[in-house]
Amino acid sequence: KQVVEDYPLWVSDVVKEDRKELFSYFFHYSYPLMLLAFSALIYQYADRWLLQYVGGAAEQGFFTIALNISNVIGVFSASLIPILNREIAILHEAGDNEGILKTFDKYTKMLFFLAACVSCFLLPHARFIVETLGSERFSGAESALTILLLYPVLTVYGRTVGTLYYAMEKTKLYSLIGTFTTFFPILLTYYLVAPVDFPLPGLGLGSYGLALKYLLAGVISILVFLYFAVGFLGVSFFHHLGFQVKTLFLLGALAYLGYDVVALLLSGDGWWYDFFRFILEGILYLGVVIFLLFRFPSLAGITQEEIFGKIAQLRQKFQGKL
Repeated sequence: KQVVEDYPLWVSDVVKEDRKELFSYFFHYSYPLMLLAFSALIYQYADRWLLQYVGGAAEQGFFTIALNISNVIGVFSASLIPILNREIAILHEAGDNEGILKTFDKYTKMLFFLAACVSCFLLPHARFIVETLGSERFSGAESALTILLLYPVLTVYGRTVGTLYYAMEKTKLYSLIGTFTTFFPILLTYYLVAPVDFPLPGLGLGSYGLALKYLLAGVISILVFLYFAVGFLGVSFFHHLGFQVKTLFLLGALAYLGYDVVALLLSGDGWWYDFFRFILEGILYLGVVIFLLFRFPSLAGITQEEIFGKIAQLRQKFQGKL
């Protein structure tokens, strides 16, 4: 690390020993991640090949559109991951494990809550989303999308847990866990996707089966990463597990409750009716979530002081522009 600061690669008089140390550090840090990336490529290809082989282009298309829609949710939270990675790396360099735990806990809860808010709200509207973005021909993707709408929530949590391994230079352990949790679910893919009339029969669930496998594999992966994080940092396994379950249950219940309430108040049919319901339910859902944040800010890993502080900053900026 000191070598990187004192002797950049573009300086011509870099001492040979220092350069050798520099490349050795980067190699030992990076090569486990290269192996993990290669194994992930193999398993993703195997998943999609099997779905294409047994389900054809239709099932492949259903799964692809469902996965692409779900990936949009993760884009917003992914932009904050490098900030978390930097903060934890600085705290690790200073030997501040307590600061690492506090930072990890805050960012993890905040990003998870944001992703869960969006995913849970969209769950009852899977059919409307598919038909709006892909027309009625892709209505078969509804079941796969319903499952994959929860996948970005797991992805966000997996990325935040992964920052612990990256920033604390545990890339070898991260690669070993990732490789194990990558290849093991291939068997699960076969069981869920393979037709019932194969010599080694499966459930024949097609795109829905592959989506279900993504969700189950994500849950297993996060639990394993959290379990090992307990060992080298002291992360509370059951605290974070309980937070995930509680948040998803609360937001999911609110989303489906709002969906049923609006259905009782309004009656109709057609795309415009679904669109109006979507907007109305979104407004009601957002209002309840904002109320919960003001009343119970710890749900998102923040405090009321931080909320009011941000509101004051925004008010000052707005008044300054006027």
